[in-house]
Amino acid sequence: MCGSKRVWVSELIFILLVVKGWWSEGCLEQERSALLQLKRFFNGDLRLQNWVDDEYYLDCCLWEGVECNNTTGRVIKLDLAQTRNWESEEWYMNASLFTPFQQLESLDLIENNIAGCVENEGLEKLSRLNNLKFLHLDYNSFNNSIFSSLGGLSSLRHLSLFGNRLNGSIDIKGLESLSNLEELDMSDNAIDNLVRFEEVEYLLFGGKGNCSDIWKQGVAINKEIQLHNFTNLEGLILYKSDLHVSQLLPSIASFTSLKYLSMLDSVLKGALHGQDFRKFKNLEHLDMGWVQVNVNTSFFQIVGKSMSSLKFLSLTSSSLNKNAILDQGLCQLVHLQELYIGRNDLRGSLPWCLANMTSLQVLDASSNQLTGNISPGLCELVLLRELYIDYNDLRGSLPWCLANMTSLQVLNASYNQLTGNISPGLCELVLLRELYIDYNDFGGSLRWCLANTTSLQVLDASCNQLIGNISPSLCELVLLRELYIDNNDLRGSLPLCLANLTSLRVLDVSYNQLSENISSSLMHLMLMLKSARPWTDQILSPTFMLSTVCSNH
Repeated sequence: MCGSKRVWVSELIFILLVVKGWWSEGCLEQERSALLQLKRFFNGDLRLQNWVDDEYYLDCCLWEGVECNNTTGRVIKLDLAQTRNWESEEWYMNASLFTPFQQLESLDLIENNIAGCVENEGLEKLSRLNNLKFLHLDYNSFNNSIFSSLGGLSSLRHLSLFGNRLNGSIDIKGLESLSNLEELDMSDNAIDNLVRFEEVEYLLFGGKGNCSDIWKQGVAINKEIQLHNFTNLEGLILYKSDLHVSQLLPSIASFTSLKYLSMLDSVLKGALHGQDFRKFKNLEHLDMGWVQVNVNTSFFQIVGKSMSSLKFLSLTSSSLNKNAILDQGLCQLVHLQELYIGRNDLRGSLPWCLANMTSLQVLDASSNQLTGNISPGLCELVLLRELYIDYNDLRGSLPWCLANMTSLQVLNASYNQLTGNISPGLCELVLLRELYIDYNDFGGSLRWCLANTTSLQVLDASCNQLIGNISPSLCELVLLRELYIDNNDLRGSLPLCLANLTSLRVLDVSYNQLSENISSSLMHLMLMLKSARPWTDQILSPTFMLSTVCSNH
């Protein structure tokens, strides 16, 4: 009997403990008082109007901008962004006001006109907050001296100083002890370079463990800085930077764990050779879009051999020229999922070996000087979702084997010299949402079988040589929003069943050989559409456009 009673009592204690673990009486009184103290300095926003010493608002965990732990009732997140009147003068903050929040994990002080901290009450006081992981100080007026007060915040993972008054040469020695830092954002400042003193063994200003992610937007790397020893570094972002290839790539050659490298919209001085990337064998994401650089002709060949793990490669508008040979190395990137090589001066044809890139989901080769027929090798890319080959000089017809690309959702082949009838293979693409084949020389009629592409939302077949009547099968495209078939040689009248297309917003049938009563047909169709959709106003009614004559017709 006693044994069973002891079991019963122990079970009751266990239940009480469980209930106690999931229930809190609200925030602690000491933290509630500390919040009321803070309000005196962040009083320019109505969001804090319920921060009052009132019996109806006793639980500060319910106050705006405050988040508490459900179990302990301790404050874990403070969002004070834009809570001080911006018209007020710059002021100096007392960081000790935050020390009562011992479990605080995230502190947001964005855009509060803070110029710094009062003497002996700086951000170093936050080192008492052992759980602080996120510190957002964007759009304030902190200067370079802030770095000397951040060294003790060893638990930080994300530090953002976007849009402050950092300028000139930055001494980031104070950040060397932030071993848990994952992201450091110093963008939108006037930084010239980062200074590393001799006694610092290695530069550390971002990292998960030993630096897993560095955000270094708008910062120049020059001869004063050497990046090394980051063997666990996974991500490096050098957005809008002014870099010298001969110094940058050798200095990060030891980053053998690097997976993400972005030099988007940067200026790279010197010639870029493929061998510069030989050591980045684990790289998965390489973004060199809009980079001003001279690319060596062997670039693709060496990249294909050295970085077989790549899943994303962007070289959009990156000075690739007619000497770049696409089929040497590029097709070896069998794990590549997204490839952007548009807006360059690439010549020749799309190589057959693209069929090897069976993981590819997005291919953008638009706005080049590509010629020849569309390679049937593309049809092997059964996972491809988006294909952009517009603004080239491609010839021939769209291959029938496009029917194999059953994942395709966007196809843009406009502004080429494509001929023949519209490929029946298009009719098999049931997931196709957008089809652009305008500004070509397609003949024949709009195929009835296009009714099978029931996901189609945009169809642009303007500026071709299409003939025959406008097929009523278009009325089956119930999701169609935009239809452009202007500047062709279409005849007959408009199918009035187009009124059933309740999603239609734009219809352009101008510059065809439609019947003389086309105006009355348009009016009739407009009335039918408005009758079918009485809930829409004039702005949302379909636009019946009148295009200009195509320049190539």
